[in-house]
Amino acid sequence: MKLTDHFSLKEFTDSAKAQKLGIENKPTLEHIKNLKRLSEKLEIVREGLNKIITITSGYRCPALNKAVGGEKTSKHLEGNAADINVSISLREVMNYCIKNKDKINYDKIIYETGKEGENWIHFQQLNDESKHRKLAIRGKYNHQKETMEYSPYIG
Repeated sequence: MKLTDHFSLKEFTDSAKAQKLGIENKPTLEHIKNLKRLSEKLEIVREGLNKIITITSGYRCPALNKAVGGEKTSKHLEGNAADINVSISLREVMNYCIKNKDKINYDKIIYETGKEGENWIHFQQLNDESKHRKLAIRGKYNHQKETMEYSPYIG
């Protein structure tokens, strides 16, 4: 099922972890509606940067969210968040999103660095778009504390 010109539902629901564990990561119609709105925002980013966006994690059912160690209140559970990668510097992506925050209308974007040094951007919206804060955040895994630590993003 195509959500926008460049994004499909499959991209937001495919999960190697779910397949490995036999988890059916199937969104409801409400989740699909949210994923469509999310993909429309990502479409603006894709067109503005003229670069392909890869969804590394989109919708997560509760079982998958638990399996990947996601937060209990994760917006991935609602279809309101996606982790993405782009074939350019993620700083460029963050800076583009910040510069165009009113046009894109997101709640928050987080430039994250995980346990193994991998990088991605967490892109999030809310059901009530009038409550979007348009935050830009930096998240880094702290190996001593074994947790993510967050601070304001400074481009």
